[in-house]
Amino acid sequence: MTFSFSHKAQTSTEYLIILAVVIIIALIVVATMGGIPGIGGGASESAVKAELASLKIGISSYAHDSRATSFELTNNGQSLIRIDNMSVNNKRCSLYPASAKLRQGEKRKITCYGVVGLGGGDRFDYDFNITYTDMKTRAQYTMDPSVDLVGRIAEGSELHTGQTLCYVGDTDTEVACSLSSVGQDAYIDGTAKSFTTKSGNVVLDDHTGLYWTSNISSRTQPLAVTYCDLLTQGGYSDWRLPNIVELFSVMATGVTQQGPHSDWVDGDYWSSTNNPENIANSHYVMTGSGYTFIQSQAGATTDSVVCVRGGATGITLTDGRTTRKSFKDLGDNTVIDEHTGLVWENYGLGSWYLSWTDARTYCNDLTLAGHIDWRVPTVNELVTIIDYYCIGSNNPDNTCIGNFANKALFNTTNKDNSYLSGTTTLSAATHMYYVGFGSGSVSVSSSKSSGSYYARCVRDH
Repeated sequence: MTFSFSHKAQTSTEYLIILAVVIIIALIVVATMGGIPGIGGGASESAVKAELASLKIGISSYAHDSRATSFELTNNGQSLIRIDNMSVNNKRCSLYPASAKLRQGEKRKITCYGVVGLGGGDRFDYDFNITYTDMKTRAQYTMDPSVDLVGRIAEGSELHTGQTLCYVGDTDTEVACSLSSVGQDAYIDGTAKSFTTKSGNVVLDDHTGLYWTSNISSRTQPLAVTYCDLLTQGGYSDWRLPNIVELFSVMATGVTQQGPHSDWVDGDYWSSTNNPENIANSHYVMTGSGYTFIQSQAGATTDSVVCVRGGATGITLTDGRTTRKSFKDLGDNTVIDEHTGLVWENYGLGSWYLSWTDARTYCNDLTLAGHIDWRVPTVNELVTIIDYYCIGSNNPDNTCIGNFANKALFNTTNKDNSYLSGTTTLSAATHMYYVGFGSGSVSVSSSKSSGSYYARCVRDH
């Protein structure tokens, strides 16, 4: 077969047309890549990630929280190495033990405390410096990549519990959060509750954007629903009785003042969430003595009533009864909650019969779906994946599995067990919250060392 080519001289007009086409194609390519800002001389974030991962000491993944950034290092060389020092943005990272030895192909998670979004706002800019020793030759090297990793920090949920202090091990000794506190509620979050008092006995949750009545009344659950539906207060007439997830989200777990206003006294507060196995029973939040629980009881009981209005900002706090839960299988043993943006471990791999410390260790050490920023969820986060549409044996459309909303997306083995949170009670910090997925309840364990719970890890999307 013979190929022949012909060539003719291009006119200046044709050259201009060709140049314009090239520029348009380049712009399309940049737009397709999401218009990512220049990183390391103009490369995309994905290109820089690939370059950093391919170095002899590869930086294979990273994860942020409110206090630190963790990096997973991989030995891509041929011999055993010892990492002597690692700094990011001139801040030394924590090596445990004091130096870390890695065989060929071995990975190690290293936490850089205090290294957060130093690029300004919600952006980060990481400049790495790693000193290591080749254990075969005993030669020491310094790796200073020519590119910085630049990107945007993913927003976490607005489901703050209000805890800001950590504890020494399983004791109730309060300390400022540090690397030894990884996995505890305040280390994960450390954000206080924040409310703004409005006129007309109305309080705004500054994190979720929900408006609440600060004054309370007492009614049975059916009358509470009617009361809120007919209420006009603070210039608003679209009040409703909160569902159980909304109501629990506003409570500051583990403090004497659990609600958003001093008028919210200790007591039992009705939600609009009925028990599908017995619709005469409804779920309520019980507060008092530094504890907050979710329980269920007959709706004919007279309890406290507060009303809510508005929609949560950026998240949807649904109980699954009126608005169904929405989960998506990401195809890598993880599931994303499309209402909250949180990503959940699908199977709870090996995460059974754990103590509070065990659960934290399990999630902290978990590498799944290419991510290392897994953690034990706070109790407020854990409540959001209970589907109160699916309580117990209720399965009207064959989609429920226990109280996990979709049987195709959540592993069935431990569906009705009790799952630990990273949240303790401040009135008795040796106690921890757990969620019973068989009943949709939130309870408190009297011992952090009790090894009879499960863990399901979570990460911010």
